[in-house]
Amino acid sequence: MKQWIKPLLSLLAVAAISVALLFGMDAITRNVIEKQELQAVQEAFSGVISGEKWETVDTAGAADIKAAYRVLDKDGALLGYAVTTLVKGYGGDMEVHTALSADATRFLGLRVGSNQETQGYGSRVTEEAFYSQFNSLSAPASLDGYTGMDSGAGNSGGSSSSGEMKDGSYRAEQAEYVQGYKYFVEITVQGGRITAVNWDANKEGSDLTKKAESEAGNYVMTEDGPLWHEQAKTMEDALIETQDPAALVYDADTGKTDAYTGVSVDVSEFVKLAEEAVGQTKSGSENTALWKDGTYRAEQAEYVQGYQYFVEITVTDGRISAVNWDANKEGSDLTKKVESKAGDYVMTEDGPLWHEQAKTMEDALIALQNPARLVYDADTGKTDAYTGVSVDVSEFVKLAGKALETAGAADSGDKVENAASGSGEVDGVTGATVSSKAVVKAANRAYEFAAGLAKESK
Repeated sequence: MKQWIKPLLSLLAVAAISVALLFGMDAITRNVIEKQELQAVQEAFSGVISGEKWETVDTAGAADIKAAYRVLDKDGALLGYAVTTLVKGYGGDMEVHTALSADATRFLGLRVGSNQETQGYGSRVTEEAFYSQFNSLSAPASLDGYTGMDSGAGNSGGSSSSGEMKDGSYRAEQAEYVQGYKYFVEITVQGGRITAVNWDANKEGSDLTKKAESEAGNYVMTEDGPLWHEQAKTMEDALIETQDPAALVYDADTGKTDAYTGVSVDVSEFVKLAEEAVGQTKSGSENTALWKDGTYRAEQAEYVQGYQYFVEITVTDGRISAVNWDANKEGSDLTKKVESKAGDYVMTEDGPLWHEQAKTMEDALIALQNPARLVYDADTGKTDAYTGVSVDVSEFVKLAGKALETAGAADSGDKVENAASGSGEVDGVTGATVSSKAVVKAANRAYEFAAGLAKESK
């Protein structure tokens, strides 16, 4: 019996050592992985928040919160919260890293991580010019009254809950004509719910709309299949049913959808404009007040090449409602716009006339509500952002900004405080409203989550 005891003991000893080694290696591996994960997190929040210790926060029940941390200094004092949020952008899921103060009342900073936004448009939310607006910004954030916040904590669908929408009529439209049409969406809210939707487009140089043309049989896409106004009606009904543009299903790359019978047109612009219109319903008024009501004018100090340019702006109910860009002619009672309309001022044999290009820029300012958001090359004064505009628009932007200096907006009109919600207002990226709003929504979702943690710690 004694002869087999020794080998057995040796075998047991080897087994014990092997198990210990395995557990040790597993612990070492876990430690390495945890360090790598923490390093990745700290890199994602680099330049936003840093600390000696990062405590992981349980995010169970918050599907749109990918990760959250309490960030502490070397003495264990809370510096703030680091929250990574997942949100649907224009091109797909977007990862947003947001840091908030220890009391969760202020954003420390923000960075946009992995995303599928369109290069040159939505991708610009990753640039400093956009994300730096969140540095030390009061929470929650707001973009033209839109916050993306809803009553359901952890709900990443962006639902426009009926309790948030204020009764009234709302409208959002494109800043310029695209292929001869400028699209718009009008919604009516009654009892806190969307009850009517109108998706249509004004035709350039005409009093007709695309829907009127389609109904009259003058706009035909194909010989068979639903006409444009019929497809528009299908999408209007879909929005009334879902009560939320974010719930509408379509391919972000092509703008097409197979979720709604008979719809073959690109619906991405409908969704984008519907988002803007719904955003207005949450602003505390049908139109967020950005400027003081009144009429404002700015003009050049002297004549330049025979003309003295001026811009006149009318603000009604806090919004820019009318713009006039024109120029007095030296030694004459005529203006440049009058000359252009009469055919006496001709720049080229083809292309839009001066007064037509001026109208395009006037409409762009009304749509954007802020001269600072107009896009042009600062070196040349030219722009390719507005169809048909070949003239130098730098003076228009300059005079429009000067005219609004006395219109009551803070920071020279570039950013204003949203008095209705008390939130910090940010500017969206031109041509990327959906992407911009997605970041705002993600930031505010992080704010809501961090605010809950701050409340628990009291």
